This record gives sequence, C-alpha cells and structure tokens, in this order.
Amino acid sequence: MDLIKTKNTFVCMVLALGMLSSLGLTQAKAQENPTEQNSKDHDALRKLKGVYESAVNEGKIELLAPHLHANFTGVMVTDKAVKGMEGLKTYWAEIQKMLGDGGTYKVELVPEVSEIYGDIAISKGTTKDKVVSSAGMTFEFTTSWSAVSKKEGDEWKLLRVQGTMDPILNTFVKAELKGAFTTASSIGLLVGVVLGFVCSRLFFKKKVS
Repeated sequence: MDLIKTKNTFVCMVLALGMLSSLGLTQAKAQENPTEQNSKDHDALRKLKGVYESAVNEGKIELLAPHLHANFTGVMVTDKAVKGMEGLKTYWAEIQKMLGDGGTYKVELVPEVSEIYGDIAISKGTTKDKVVSSAGMTFEFTTSWSAVSKKEGDEWKLLRVQGTMDPILNTFVKAELKGAFTTASSIGLLVGVVLGFVCSRLFFKKKVS
C-alpha cells in the first residue's frame, strides 16, 4: 500500500514538474516572440524611411502610395494640409512649380527609435534637406517631423505625418532678408547718387549767379 502511495506521489510530482516546465517554456516563448516581433516591426518601419527618401529624391511621390493608410492625413513643412495620395500629389506638384524646371529637392531622414504600442507606432526625427532652384539658388536646411503608423496585417501604413521648420531663422527667411537688404542698399545708393547730383547742380548754379 505504501509502495503504491509512494509511486502515485512520484507520478504526481513528475506530472507537476512537466506542467511547470511546459509553462516555463510557454512563458519563455511568450517573452521571446514579442521581442522578435518588435525587431521585425522596427525593421519594417525603417524601410519606410528608404521609401520616403526615394520618393522625394527621385521625384516619384507615387512610390508612397502602397504605404499610405486609407485615412492618411498630414501637415507639410509649408503648413499645407494634405489628405490621401491625391493630396500628396497636389502638394508635390506645387513644390516642383516653386523649384522651377530643372530644380531638385534632396532629403535624408534622421529618425529616432520608434515607439510601438500594439498596432500603432510613433516615429519622430529630423531631416537634412537640400533644394536647388531652376535659377541655381541653393538652400540647405533641417526640419523636425513626426509620424504615426498603423499596422495592417504584416505591413505598417503611414496614418499621419507632420513636418515643422523654424519660422524665423530658417534659410528661406534669411534669403528674403538678405534680398531685402540688398534691394534697400541699392535703392539707398541710387537715392544718394541722385541727391548728390541735385545738390551739386544747385551749388554750381548758386556759385555761377
């Protein structure tokens, strides 16, 4: 009887250890999978960086189409609000018009590590931009950006983007101020020449009379 009881106790202990081992393995896998999935998600989000850079640098904004969420919206660095792929195309056409024929726009994204919450990812960072107009004017500047992506199946889609630029000390304002100063200086010089000529004529007439 004692032998049977001892044997049953031993079997129960083995079964209990087996269950604990299985539970431990399940928990370990549960801990490993999120980490592995998290790594895959970050890799997928980083690929969006390359897609965006190619779309801008090659002037092919339509490359972004497969990566936009159906409810995509954004506020561009020019403060222009866009909605969907058509909104992006309209915005890009306006940029190209401002650049003029032969003008180029190059960009490099400098992202920080994205924060992922389930099927939502929040990304942010800065850009290094270089614009060359058709007139040969070069502008180099940086912007700050943020983006919200939503996961659909195994793919991340851009849901919301926003870009900002220093409204006071950016390169375009500096160029405008420099142009205004140059214009003002030229006008001042012209006015000075005219006044000098008038004064000299008046002085000459007075001396003659």
